[in-house]
Amino acid sequence: MPDPNRRGFVVAASGTGSGKTTLTMALLAALVRRGLSPRPFKVGPDPLDSGLHAGVVTPVHSARIPNPGRNLDGWLFGKEMCRAIFERGMASADDRAVAVVEGVMGIFDGADAVAESGSTAEMAKWLNLPVLLILNAQGAGRTIAALVKGLIAFDPDVNYLGIVCNNVGSARHEAGLRRTLDALCPDIPLLGCFPRNEHISLPSRHLGLRAAHEGILMPAFQNNLVDWAERNMDIELLLEKIGVPGSCPPGSIPAAPLENIPLSGGTVSPPLRALETPVRLGVSCDEALYFLTEDNLYQLRAAGAELVFFSPLHDTALPPDLDGLYLCGGYPELHAETLSQNSGMLCALRDFAASGRPVWAAGGGFLYLLSSFTAPSSAANDSFMPFSMAGIFEGHASLEMRLQALGYREIHMKKAGLFGPEGTALRGNEFRYSRLLAIAEHYPTIFEALDRQGQSVGAEGFTLPDNPNVLGTFMHIHLGGTPGAAEHFVSHLVAAKRNLQ
Repeated sequence: MPDPNRRGFVVAASGTGSGKTTLTMALLAALVRRGLSPRPFKVGPDPLDSGLHAGVVTPVHSARIPNPGRNLDGWLFGKEMCRAIFERGMASADDRAVAVVEGVMGIFDGADAVAESGSTAEMAKWLNLPVLLILNAQGAGRTIAALVKGLIAFDPDVNYLGIVCNNVGSARHEAGLRRTLDALCPDIPLLGCFPRNEHISLPSRHLGLRAAHEGILMPAFQNNLVDWAERNMDIELLLEKIGVPGSCPPGSIPAAPLENIPLSGGTVSPPLRALETPVRLGVSCDEALYFLTEDNLYQLRAAGAELVFFSPLHDTALPPDLDGLYLCGGYPELHAETLSQNSGMLCALRDFAASGRPVWAAGGGFLYLLSSFTAPSSAANDSFMPFSMAGIFEGHASLEMRLQALGYREIHMKKAGLFGPEGTALRGNEFRYSRLLAIAEHYPTIFEALDRQGQSVGAEGFTLPDNPNVLGTFMHIHLGGTPGAAEHFVSHLVAAKRNLQ
């Protein structure tokens, strides 16, 4: 159970337009500058936001070095697993450690229209952390007080640390907000008022914010973030209210090392337990395929797999002595031409799949295994063309201009497979602009996927007729949500290795 005295807070918002992610990154950078050890977490399954958090506290300058953030999600993982992920992220914490948990959507929004499952409020209560409430103040005055009162009354069990107003229009607007909140909401301090500032905004694309390795976290930008936070927020009062001892002005003490957050620092991550038959799992990690979450990697290592990271973009061959592959999601559409031209890697993938060793391809990784993928071409502006891919699955997909799928997925295994026996229920999510145009009818599907309302979204989880160890899916499976799933996957690596010896 989490230590109730652990210092930290949850950054939550009333809804969209609050600048929650930007402000979270600014606070993380400010705490680093003050010599503290911020430990970031993200509510929800988004690997981009959590990756940006990780990039603030532990800068990584190459997409080939894994630097995943930590995601917490009540619907995907449940209470005890979320607490375990949190505890893992706070391990080796000293008195300089501060947990910073960025919420998802509005504070009470989650997986259910009525219940609190998957919401930021649920997570704040599970972790026993107070909430820093970010409000979009654009065009609002006295209504802000009504909003605050309504949010407090909606769930009295949520503990609020303070309020921050964003998109404040002028000094006069700020003065009015302060008078209103001081008079009508005196029990919750207003810790900051942030003016609109387009120079602080984060660049994005169709699947979300740009990744940490794309150069958006340059020192100059992070310094601007810190300066923006220090100018417009009472960070000393924030630290005082969460129990950080003493005054910590910026730069007063050297930054403390972050020993356990995130998982980074090399191209190989050792297993966390020894197996009688050791196995090595190749994991994609580069500019094209990098949607990795700390928990999935941890679950695989805890099950006994050594993780060996490689680049489908830049490497012309797979690392030696692999017993399985995990091709994660990402942005293959932005690098389709380069992926298509890397014939050495495509050939290595085909040979690997033909050997019978397990291949788990999710999201963008699944697109990479098709015959072709239609994506933007560098040869002609604004034109799309099909690019040849690995051809392990005879199928074709295309990047579309409109969102094709979004949401949580409950995945029922119709047949035994890489993650468990028939009847196993997995949890995951789907977020894509890509559409499967055609796939050969002879490929079996082992998943029946349901949305969060329990409605079927169709048969999924493609395997090869003569090799069920190769799995292609648009679903991003979160191993921590199903006890035993990672162990079952690793057992397939062990069995395949023994069969080939």
